[in-house]
Amino acid sequence: GQIDRARGVVLALPAARRYEAAGISFATGHPSADAGDQLAAGPLMELVVECWPNHSMALSHAGAAAYERGEYERADEYLFAFLEEYQIEDGWRRNAEAMIGPHGC
Repeated sequence: GQIDRARGVVLALPAARRYEAAGISFATGHPSADAGDQLAAGPLMELVVECWPNHSMALSHAGAAAYERGEYERADEYLFAFLEEYQIEDGWRRNAEAMIGPHGC
């Protein structure tokens, strides 16, 4: 519920240091995302991506959250970016591919 405040703090930092704050934010929200609460972690993961655009796990979780909200176009943006960054053939990649496919994209 404090995402706007967190965004303000992160964006107040010099541009070259924002990814560090994004990394701390990611570490804070990642356990919730890995536990399956994509909706709760989604806004924080989107903030991480805003400041660290090629953070593969944040892209994955932001995409999953957008998918769960029914925002398929936005989900595809995150998930396609995730697939570009993440080259390992595993469950993370298969999950992203599965979310992209069902809605006709």
